[in-house]
Amino acid sequence: MISRNIIYSLIAFTMISLFACAKYSPPSSNTERISVSASIFPIYDITRQIAGTKIDVHLLIKPGESPHTFEPTFNTKKNVNNSKKLFIIGHQIDDWATTIVDNKLKVTIIDSDIFFLESNMDEHQSNKTQNHKHEKFNPHYWLDPSNGIQIAKNIKEELINIDSKNSNYYEDNFQIFKKSIDILFAELTSQSTEIQQVSFITLHQAWIYYANAFNLNVVGSFEPEAAEEPSPKYLKELQDKIKLEKVSIIFSEPQLSTTSLSGFIKDNNLRIGILDPIGGSKDISSYQKLLQHNMDTLTRELKEN
Repeated sequence: MISRNIIYSLIAFTMISLFACAKYSPPSSNTERISVSASIFPIYDITRQIAGTKIDVHLLIKPGESPHTFEPTFNTKKNVNNSKKLFIIGHQIDDWATTIVDNKLKVTIIDSDIFFLESNMDEHQSNKTQNHKHEKFNPHYWLDPSNGIQIAKNIKEELINIDSKNSNYYEDNFQIFKKSIDILFAELTSQSTEIQQVSFITLHQAWIYYANAFNLNVVGSFEPEAAEEPSPKYLKELQDKIKLEKVSIIFSEPQLSTTSLSGFIKDNNLRIGILDPIGGSKDISSYQKLLQHNMDTLTRELKEN
């Protein structure tokens, strides 16, 4: 198995290289730095890794907050309107961002050439030829490492558009990022083999992409859609799945309340675990660490079965 230290070393090497480049860059006649904003931490961190020292990157939704329930503040609007670009997930995850920006042309949904999965967990389609709605297509596409690479490519191209003189710099950073994800993906795929046959459910459908990438057996979610209350019929069908698949654990998220889960957990004799789709904490300080953290959690919790 490839050591995860290699991955983190690549990230560290990237940052060292960026600061070295910054040291020898000739002074610009324009002292005003370019800045961009990103809605959630994974997109912010990918942007930060590509932008390096050339562009300032602002995070709009702070760690611990959910994009589903976020309320923009005055500082949020200020950062957005002072930015050259605003990178968002779109598809009703963070569409509120389009309401606080003065110039709608600044907004970039970073989903170009992303492979979308159906919300029902069973089917998938490409987004190249059609528009998508949250009701049909699952919007949590950043949790697939392959999509993470495509997101980085999309962001790289946007940064080149607004700062073409540093195009080689952004391209180099993208290649370093891509290599780190390729190595990490191989390691996590190997790690996942011991838990691929263990069934589990989640609070809501954030984990379809992650499960699909690593052949994990997520068989349902408590909420049909984010923040949507399940009907009695829906819960009965989910309970039947739990019995059929011998599910013993449900995973919630640190950004969401688990109050509604208490009775359901007790009735179905479930344990509760925590998966983090957003990250940004001290222990999950990069997109790569976000992917690794969740595989470590799944491995630890599902092996108990």
